Formats: sequence, structure tokens, C-alpha cells
Amino acid sequence: MTVVRIRPSVVEGRIVAPPSKSYTHRFLLAAHLSGRRARVVRPLQSDDTVRTARGLGPLGSHVVRTRGVWTVTPRPIRTSAALRTVDCGESGTTLRLLTAIAARQEGPTRFVGSGRLPRRPMAPLFEALSALGAKVETAGPTRALPFQISGPIHGGNVALAVDTSSQFTSALLLALPTLPEDSRLRDLQFALIRYVAGRVELATLQSEAALSDDPVKARRIKEVEAFHAAQSERVRMLLRELY
Repeated sequence: MTVVRIRPSVVEGRIVAPPSKSYTHRFLLAAHLSGRRARVVRPLQSDDTVRTARGLGPLGSHVVRTRGVWTVTPRPIRTSAALRTVDCGESGTTLRLLTAIAARQEGPTRFVGSGRLPRRPMAPLFEALSALGAKVETAGPTRALPFQISGPIHGGNVALAVDTSSQFTSALLLALPTLPEDSRLRDLQFALIRYVAGRVELATLQSEAALSDDPVKARRIKEVEAFHAAQSERVRMLLRELY
């Protein structure tokens, strides 16, 4: 048997922290929503993040992936009744975030996936987007995929249960500030934003956030506060400047 002895010592040097999959997903969506060309530097390359990058194509953004930099170029979407299809593979983050983004646009978008993804819960997000005007057609009460969603959604009041996935909340917080109307999220699992891009004001720390109609821009975020320990770093990194 091999015995390994570990003694106290001083560790010195530099390391490069690995990229974050969570940040990469959200930066890609922020770049897409900015309406202008933006670069995501040091993204994490994985099947999930590549699915998100590819999924933005049918929704209007061209993503060029090179070593260490992914460039997102949003393109105007023409109003069309033609069906768009987004293949999420096995990525739950891709599915949930892009569903809200697709609901912003006129016309239908079909979502498909593989593995266990078709059975991942989606009902809370479907209910929230339906309350805002989206039309959702699902394969059945126990299957999330495939489904079809048609927009556009409008601003309004939305409630999410306190045990709802943070991905549902992230999806709405990314999509709703880009709408012409104001929106209000109630009963959040955690309070997230004080100021983001356009303007998102925190109404109460415990349960509510009000979102204004200023469009998201790819520019430096002036002020960010996150109040939930488990999510604060994720939100802070998401809302940093894109360059």
C-alpha cells in the first residue's frame, strides 16, 4: 500500500481560473439582446454552451466561435410565420433561457432535445410566459419537449413560486427589460437586481423586482447588487461589461 504524507507548506504561483459554463450561457444571451456586435472572452466550450450559441442562430444572432473568443452578431428578425427550430441537445440551461428569448419574437419557435431533457420541468416558465401573451403548445403534461412557443410577449405582472429554478428567473430577468412595457416579478426565489443595463429596480429585497422598458445595451453596467449568497457571484459576473 502506498502511503502519502502531507505536510504544511507555503504555496506560491499563479493559476488561471477555468471559465464558467453558467456565465458563458448568460453572456451569450446578453450579447444577443444587446442588439450590437459583442465578444464573449474566455468562454467555456462545452456541448451545453455550444447548444446555446447555435440556438441563437434561429433567433437572429450569428455566433462565430474561435479559440478564446466567441463573437455574437445580432441580426434583425423579419416578421414571419415560418417555424424556427432550436435543438437544445441535453442542455437544460439552453432550453430555459432561450424559451423566454424566443417568446419575445413574432412567429412560432419549436424546441427539441435529447436524453433526459424532455422530462425536465418547464411548467412554471410556460405559465409565466403564457400570462404575458405567449402561446405554448406542448407534447403533454409530463413532457417538456418537444414544444412550440409563439410570441410576442408583452410586459405585465408575473409570479414565480419560491421553489422555482433560478434558470426560470434568469430567463425572465433577461427577456423582460427588452419589452416596451414595464413588468413586475413577484414571489421570487431570491432578489437579484438593483440596476441592469436599461434599468431594473429592486422593489423589495425579499420578493419582488420591477423592470422598466429601457432596452438592454452592450455597455458597462453602472451599478449591480445581488442579495442572495448562492446567486450573487453568478449575477455579478453576468452583468459585467461585455468587453
